[in-house]
Amino acid sequence: WSPDGKKIASGSSDKTIKVWDALHGKVLQTLEGHSDEILCVTWSPDGKQIASSDMKETVKVWNTANGNLLYALVGQKNLIYCVAWSPDGNRLAGGSADKTVKVWDLETGQCVQTLEEHLDKVRSVAMQGSTVVSRSGDKTVKVWDLETGQCVHTLTRHRSMVMSVAC
Repeated sequence: WSPDGKKIASGSSDKTIKVWDALHGKVLQTLEGHSDEILCVTWSPDGKQIASSDMKETVKVWNTANGNLLYALVGQKNLIYCVAWSPDGNRLAGGSADKTVKVWDLETGQCVQTLEEHLDKVRSVAMQGSTVVSRSGDKTVKVWDLETGQCVHTLTRHRSMVMSVAC
Protein backbone atom coordinates (compact mmCIF):
# COMPACT_ATOMS: atom_id res chain seq x y z
CA TRP A 1 0.00 0.00 0.00
CA SER A 2 1.13 3.54 -0.71
CA PRO A 3 1.30 5.72 2.42
CA ASP A 4 -1.95 7.47 1.43
CA GLY A 5 -3.70 4.09 0.99
CA LYS A 6 -4.73 4.85 -2.61
CA LYS A 7 -2.29 2.64 -4.51
CA ILE A 8 -0.77 -0.82 -4.36
CA ALA A 9 2.59 -1.81 -5.85
CA SER A 10 3.35 -5.39 -6.91
CA GLY A 11 6.50 -6.98 -8.29
CA SER A 12 6.39 -10.00 -10.56
CA SER A 13 8.41 -12.77 -12.10
CA ASP A 14 7.70 -11.06 -15.45
CA LYS A 15 10.32 -8.45 -14.39
CA THR A 16 7.81 -5.61 -14.01
CA ILE A 17 6.30 -3.58 -11.21
CA LYS A 18 2.64 -2.68 -11.45
CA VAL A 19 1.16 0.29 -9.61
CA TRP A 20 -2.54 -0.24 -9.05
CA ASP A 21 -5.46 1.96 -8.11
CA ALA A 22 -6.43 0.31 -4.80
CA LEU A 23 -10.09 1.32 -5.04
CA HIS A 24 -10.80 0.23 -8.62
CA GLY A 25 -8.11 -2.42 -9.24
CA LYS A 26 -6.86 -0.73 -12.41
CA VAL A 27 -3.21 -0.63 -13.44
CA LEU A 28 -1.94 2.95 -13.28
CA GLN A 29 1.69 2.31 -14.23
CA THR A 30 3.99 -0.48 -15.33
CA LEU A 31 7.61 0.05 -14.33
CA GLU A 32 10.08 -1.80 -16.53
CA GLY A 33 13.83 -2.10 -16.24
CA HIS A 34 14.60 -5.11 -14.09
CA SER A 35 16.48 -7.95 -15.76
CA ASP A 36 15.13 -10.70 -13.51
CA GLU A 37 12.13 -11.55 -11.36
CA ILE A 38 11.34 -9.02 -8.65
CA LEU A 39 11.72 -10.09 -5.03
CA CYS A 40 10.73 -6.94 -3.15
CA VAL A 41 8.88 -3.65 -3.66
CA THR A 42 8.35 -0.98 -1.04
CA TRP A 43 6.99 2.57 -1.02
CA SER A 44 8.98 5.54 0.26
CA PRO A 45 7.49 7.17 3.37
CA ASP A 46 6.13 10.08 1.28
CA GLY A 47 4.79 7.82 -1.50
CA LYS A 48 6.80 9.61 -4.20
CA GLN A 49 9.15 6.70 -4.86
CA ILE A 50 9.19 2.91 -4.99
CA ALA A 51 12.28 0.82 -4.28
CA SER A 52 12.56 -2.65 -5.77
CA SER A 53 15.02 -5.51 -5.88
CA ASP A 54 15.34 -8.53 -8.11
CA MET A 55 17.43 -11.68 -8.44
CA LYS A 56 20.46 -9.58 -9.43
CA GLU A 57 22.64 -7.31 -7.30
CA THR A 58 20.87 -3.97 -7.75
CA VAL A 59 18.16 -2.01 -5.96
CA LYS A 60 16.19 0.29 -8.22
CA VAL A 61 14.40 3.44 -7.11
CA TRP A 62 11.51 4.75 -9.22
CA ASN A 63 9.69 8.07 -9.38
CA THR A 64 5.99 7.26 -8.92
CA ALA A 65 4.79 10.48 -10.62
CA ASN A 66 6.27 9.61 -14.02
CA GLY A 67 7.59 6.04 -13.69
CA ASN A 68 11.19 7.06 -14.37
CA LEU A 69 14.11 5.17 -12.89
CA LEU A 70 15.91 7.48 -10.46
CA TYR A 71 18.69 5.24 -9.12
CA ALA A 72 20.23 1.86 -9.68
CA LEU A 73 21.94 1.23 -6.34
CA VAL A 74 24.81 -1.24 -6.48
CA GLY A 75 27.15 -2.83 -3.99
CA GLN A 76 25.70 -6.20 -3.05
CA LYS A 77 27.53 -9.30 -4.23
CA ASN A 78 24.44 -11.48 -4.55
CA LEU A 79 20.66 -11.21 -4.89
CA ILE A 80 18.85 -8.73 -2.67
CA TYR A 81 15.90 -10.25 -0.82
CA CYS A 82 14.57 -7.19 0.95
CA VAL A 83 14.66 -3.40 1.03
CA ALA A 84 13.56 -0.92 3.71
CA TRP A 85 13.36 2.88 3.73
CA SER A 86 14.51 5.10 6.56
CA PRO A 87 11.56 7.01 8.05
CA ASP A 88 12.87 10.27 6.57
CA GLY A 89 13.18 8.69 3.09
CA ASN A 90 16.87 9.62 2.78
CA ARG A 91 18.34 6.12 3.04
CA LEU A 92 17.60 2.58 1.94
CA ALA A 93 18.81 -0.66 3.50
CA GLY A 94 19.00 -3.89 1.53
CA GLY A 95 19.50 -7.42 2.83
CA SER A 96 21.31 -9.88 0.60
CA ALA A 97 22.23 -13.49 0.03
CA ASP A 98 25.83 -12.32 0.49
CA LYS A 99 25.06 -12.16 4.28
CA THR A 100 25.29 -8.36 4.43
CA VAL A 101 23.06 -5.35 4.83
CA LYS A 102 23.98 -2.40 2.62
CA VAL A 103 22.80 1.14 3.38
CA TRP A 104 22.58 3.68 0.56
CA ASP A 105 22.36 7.45 0.81
CA LEU A 106 19.67 8.59 -1.65
CA GLU A 107 21.09 12.09 -2.08
CA THR A 108 24.24 10.63 -3.62
CA GLY A 109 23.10 7.14 -4.65
CA GLN A 110 26.20 5.77 -2.92
CA CYS A 111 26.53 2.83 -0.56
CA VAL A 112 27.54 4.38 2.76
CA GLN A 113 27.65 1.32 5.01
CA THR A 114 28.05 -2.42 4.84
CA LEU A 115 26.83 -4.28 7.93
CA GLU A 116 28.51 -7.66 8.24
CA GLU A 117 28.02 -10.17 11.05
CA HIS A 118 25.31 -12.51 9.85
CA LEU A 119 26.33 -16.08 9.09
CA ASP A 120 23.60 -16.70 6.50
CA LYS A 121 21.46 -14.83 3.97
CA VAL A 122 19.74 -11.65 5.17
CA ARG A 123 16.07 -11.97 4.25
CA SER A 124 14.35 -9.18 6.14
CA VAL A 125 15.35 -5.63 7.14
CA ALA A 126 13.59 -2.70 8.78
CA MET A 127 14.73 0.83 9.63
CA GLN A 128 13.75 3.21 12.42
CA GLY A 129 15.65 6.45 12.89
CA SER A 130 19.35 5.58 12.92
CA THR A 131 18.70 1.89 13.61
CA VAL A 132 18.51 -1.05 11.22
CA VAL A 133 17.12 -4.42 12.27
CA SER A 134 17.99 -7.47 10.18
CA ARG A 135 17.09 -11.13 10.26
CA SER A 136 18.99 -13.97 8.73
CA GLY A 137 18.84 -17.69 8.11
CA ASP A 138 21.35 -17.95 10.95
CA LYS A 139 18.39 -17.77 13.42
CA THR A 140 19.37 -14.31 14.67
CA VAL A 141 17.99 -10.81 14.65
CA LYS A 142 20.63 -8.09 14.71
CA VAL A 143 20.11 -4.49 15.76
CA TRP A 144 22.53 -2.05 14.13
CA ASP A 145 23.43 1.52 15.10
CA LEU A 146 23.91 3.43 11.85
CA GLU A 147 25.85 6.20 13.59
CA THR A 148 28.65 3.75 14.44
CA GLY A 149 27.94 0.91 11.98
CA GLN A 150 28.10 -1.50 14.89
CA CYS A 151 25.80 -4.35 15.84
CA VAL A 152 24.47 -3.34 19.27
CA HIS A 153 22.33 -6.44 19.93
CA THR A 154 22.12 -9.96 18.61
CA LEU A 155 18.79 -11.54 19.52
CA THR A 156 19.04 -15.33 19.65
CA ARG A 157 16.06 -16.67 21.63
CA HIS A 158 14.26 -18.18 18.63
CA ARG A 159 14.47 -21.96 18.34
CA SER A 160 14.23 -21.91 14.56
CA MET A 161 14.69 -19.50 11.67
CA VAL A 162 13.31 -15.99 12.15
CA MET A 163 11.04 -15.15 9.22
CA SER A 164 10.54 -11.39 9.43
CA VAL A 165 11.36 -8.21 11.35
CA ALA A 166 9.60 -4.84 11.70
CA CYS A 167 10.27 -1.54 13.45
